[in-house]
Amino acid sequence: SIRRAYGKAEGLLEEAAISEDDFQDTIPEAEIKADKRYVALIREGISKISTQESIESAHHAAVLEAIVFDQGGKGWLGKETQMYRPAEYDDLRNGTDLLAKFQPGLATVSAENNKSYLGLGIDATFSNSLHTKFAKILEGLKSGTLTEVKYFKDEDTGSIGLKDLPKVVVGMNISTLARLSRLWLEGKEEQLFRDPAQVLILKEIEVQLEALRGYGEKNNMPHIQTAAHRPLARIKQLLRERSSLIKGAEDIFTD
Repeated sequence: SIRRAYGKAEGLLEEAAISEDDFQDTIPEAEIKADKRYVALIREGISKISTQESIESAHHAAVLEAIVFDQGGKGWLGKETQMYRPAEYDDLRNGTDLLAKFQPGLATVSAENNKSYLGLGIDATFSNSLHTKFAKILEGLKSGTLTEVKYFKDEDTGSIGLKDLPKVVVGMNISTLARLSRLWLEGKEEQLFRDPAQVLILKEIEVQLEALRGYGEKNNMPHIQTAAHRPLARIKQLLRERSSLIKGAEDIFTD
């Protein structure tokens, strides 16, 4: 079912992806062309070192990414949440597969004119690399900067780009992904809406945002502390609302 779900996932993510070309009015054409050359070079490099195993893992990650993208705004991350698929440049350069915008708030500051933005960058992966990827996020914080997204226009404020965006990594085991893939392919929206796997994702996000907030507090970086705190409050609220699903999530975790 994961293999069949990949076709649907690929189409959804391609259609939803932000296009670098849509920013020709705000970003110089030469800069956009340079960014597209960067994407082509990275793609070429990935293709040269790809193995059957790495291709399969990438396909599985794409399915997870597409399901989180699809279900994120339908209830998993709150019904008022807007989900975005970043441009390929931001995916490859900044490791951001998805953006989740919760509601207007002061969590992160836009790169252009300091308008408020409350959201998360999300990197979809598998359980065995989740901790490694998050360790890299923490390592990157030594410079005092969080994730940036270049090709993004806030629909509410009109501002371009995001900086100091907290980023988290979400993952799950193959059996859980296979079950979700089957429900997703069959259009079982009600079952997906109530699936306890969403609690696992929320708990992963909660733990990582708490770590980011703690890092900011320990290292006297209040902007990191603030950036993590606001979406963390939203995630905790969602977990309280999903309390009835927690037992099912524990059963998945112990499989």
